[in-house]
Amino acid sequence: MSGRVPDGAARPAWVRVAAVVGALCCIAVFLALGTWQVQRLQWKRALIARVDQRVHAAPVPAPSGPVTREGHEYLHVVVDGVYLPNHDTLVQAVTDLGPGYWVMTPLCRADGSVVLINRGFVPVAPVIPAQAGTPGAPHADNTSSTATQPTSGPRVRGDDCVGGATVSVSGLLRLTEPSGAFLRKNDPAANRWYSRD
Repeated sequence: MSGRVPDGAARPAWVRVAAVVGALCCIAVFLALGTWQVQRLQWKRALIARVDQRVHAAPVPAPSGPVTREGHEYLHVVVDGVYLPNHDTLVQAVTDLGPGYWVMTPLCRADGSVVLINRGFVPVAPVIPAQAGTPGAPHADNTSSTATQPTSGPRVRGDDCVGGATVSVSGLLRLTEPSGAFLRKNDPAANRWYSRD
């Protein structure tokens, strides 16, 4: 006996119901995906417009209180303070120039708060003086870099900044990225940084 339905015979009701339910589920999934894509497009356009407006705006004093992604990210700010050049941190990066590191230097403000300043990109090869001999730091003879090193810095006593030349830095405010880039988490114990934290 064959399991084939003879020509002209009706299929069992459960087969028709299953087909209709399956089709309705597919329609619901496609509608949800389409709605999500439209919402994501609107969010992305709003983000691009907000970033574009902030990037081209005149700089404002950097906030000293809590910052939010919606209210502050990419805000064009100016901050005054003293560099702490002996505390540079290298954050791994991949750019149009190839693999390398962002040089992050702390800037101590008059109120004692510290802001990390992205001093620029260095390729994998150079040695950053403050990082020489530090585990995870790049080592090579080539010291050329787009990030200029501070020529003199303050002495640090506890959390206070003492001495050093006060500088004014203007740039775009970026927020922390504690989860890391390239699906890798920061490893402070080994001095390996993949994102701003």
